[in-house]
Amino acid sequence: MKRSLWLLLSVAVCQCSLTYASEIVIPATQIGEGKSSVAISYTRTDQKLLLRTSSRDQVVIGGSSYFSTVNNDLEGSGARATVAAKLMVNPHSGLYYWLSAGSGSFEMEIPSVTVNNRYAAQDNGFNASAGLRKILFPDTLFTPAIAVDMGVRYDAYDVAEFQSGAGARQRISAKLELTEVQAALTVSKVLYGVEPYGGIKVFRTYTRLSDRGSFDSVSGIKDNAGLFAGARLEIYPKEFIVVEGSLIGETSFTAGWNVEF
Repeated sequence: MKRSLWLLLSVAVCQCSLTYASEIVIPATQIGEGKSSVAISYTRTDQKLLLRTSSRDQVVIGGSSYFSTVNNDLEGSGARATVAAKLMVNPHSGLYYWLSAGSGSFEMEIPSVTVNNRYAAQDNGFNASAGLRKILFPDTLFTPAIAVDMGVRYDAYDVAEFQSGAGARQRISAKLELTEVQAALTVSKVLYGVEPYGGIKVFRTYTRLSDRGSFDSVSGIKDNAGLFAGARLEIYPKEFIVVEGSLIGETSFTAGWNVEF
């Protein structure tokens, strides 16, 4: 039974569009030389998962063998909730550098013939990321700030629970790892203490699922892109509330607190 659960989970994670982009949180406006910006945020992400399972049959005609491959597409769903802290620094008024770390939970539902199969990770999953930012155009009285970001993110979750339909929950032991490379173009403008921002991000996610009992693993790569938009509201000098959302490829909402020093 454990082996069959593992195989289903392996096919799902390896073949689905299991891609989650990193939140931006800190807008494109410039940070002073030698200054820093810290953001603490909560993000909830929901996404449809497109699953493709394949089977291969051998056909013999007139003494010759042929192989036929049949693909079947299924649609599932995934959800992730994380809390993270992001530090961005401008050491020499050139490239900005940032680091981020956090923890959270992950779960997904995958349809079978008659029921939905649910997989859930324990709440001690973690994520860490690092990257850099270049201000292409600074914020002026008449023009917005434009910046480009590049970063790498790593997520790890202990997949510990399986439930088929309304059946009893079962314990499994697997590890889900996501490694993401992302580039984002961000445009923002300060207007009377409010800074709306938005842009586009493209990302490639490498997914690896490994079974702790058998040491088997599967992996896959998925490319995706999406739009994001948000706003930063100044509540005190150099202290802000931030909200952000993403569309296309995924649906996410982020709320957080940001301070510059």
